Amino acid sequence: MFDAAYDNQKHLKIEPYEPKHHINNFYYFRFGGIKDGDKVLSANEDVVIAPHGFMQIWSLERFELSDRIVALFGNLSAMVSKGLDLIHSPSIDPGFSGSLALGLRNNLGVPVTLQAQEKIGKILFFDCADTFVNVEQFVENVLKNKELEERRKAGEVMLRAYSELTEGKK
Repeated sequence: MFDAAYDNQKHLKIEPYEPKHHINNFYYFRFGGIKDGDKVLSANEDVVIAPHGFMQIWSLERFELSDRIVALFGNLSAMVSKGLDLIHSPSIDPGFSGSLALGLRNNLGVPVTLQAQEKIGKILFFDCADTFVNVEQFVENVLKNKELEERRKAGEVMLRAYSELTEGKK
């Protein structure tokens, strides 16, 4: 559905996109960076949040929403279990482009470790266009994309066969 209704129609783009994190109309986003003064540093390793501490962070994923997509997002139960609160605005506006600026609060009296690229929240996407997606057009898009994928695979098979054939004649 993502490919047919959003990506190909240029309504929603997620980079880096991880298919296993996209379920129906929501996507699990990951910890990607920390704010250090005026700089944003990529979080390539785990970070420790001090007891009762606060840290400004960024999502690993960059989101591009068209003017017909709005999103709501929130904390994961796993973060609450670790004693962490994800601090964020309630929504992502249509037309937004970029990584998410967030905060993490450690509610415990002990340090808590956040792993690099750990899932920290989920986003629910909604189409807020005045018009509805035509079901026939949606199905047609899905079928067209399947056909294009089959043609691409067939082309690769043909090129491989041709390459093997020409190699055999040399």
